[in-house]
Amino acid sequence: MAPSSTQEVPLNGGSLAVEPAVKKVKPNPASDPTVYNTHHQQFNSDGIPSTTEGWIFRARAVAQIFSVDAAARDIENLSPKAEVALLKSSGLLKVLGPKQYGGGGETWETGYKVIREVAEGDGSLGMLLGYHLLWSTTANVVGTEEQKERWQKAIIEGNLFVGGAVNPRDNDLSITDAGDHLIFNGFKNFNTGGVVSDLTVLEGVYAGTEHHIFAFVPTVQPGIQFAVGIPAIIMSHC
Repeated sequence: MAPSSTQEVPLNGGSLAVEPAVKKVKPNPASDPTVYNTHHQQFNSDGIPSTTEGWIFRARAVAQIFSVDAAARDIENLSPKAEVALLKSSGLLKVLGPKQYGGGGETWETGYKVIREVAEGDGSLGMLLGYHLLWSTTANVVGTEEQKERWQKAIIEGNLFVGGAVNPRDNDLSITDAGDHLIFNGFKNFNTGGVVSDLTVLEGVYAGTEHHIFAFVPTVQPGIQFAVGIPAIIMSHC
């Protein structure tokens, strides 16, 4: 396999050409972020933790909030917009981020502990947090130093939640050159973070080569559509 790289894609997306056989639907109704307003205000007032112990304590507090109605929310099957909003206001999305951009500057050891704490309250949300931390550091692994710094800055300063459509069970997306931008096309059966993410990590193979390219793109755009009944997405001109 050729070396991977991150690749910039226009943030305004592009034209849409969804395969006719795929029916488009609106995502599940989402939970209401205002239900956690009291907690949002408290976390915003407290600011992000400054010590490892503080991050663990913060994750434990979030887990306690989630645990109150975790079973009921699972039955309702709402898209967890409110819960992701709470992860944002709690600062947990930033635990691994560089301090110069407003992150916690913690190691993955602390990140794993934070994930486990949240999962004690709600396993599904612990999983989403874990994948966010993985996807948000994608450029650290496959990008250049400049890309690493730029994306860490954007994600941490914007407090963005990152999902991903990268998995080995599906074919890679196809990537073609359209001059001033790249076009990602294809179908992925899994998109962890899905409709509640701000950014989605895409991965594919550049046409005519064995080069794999990763890209951060906005989730809300014409080029990304969700399929019926499964956490899948169809991409065209992303």
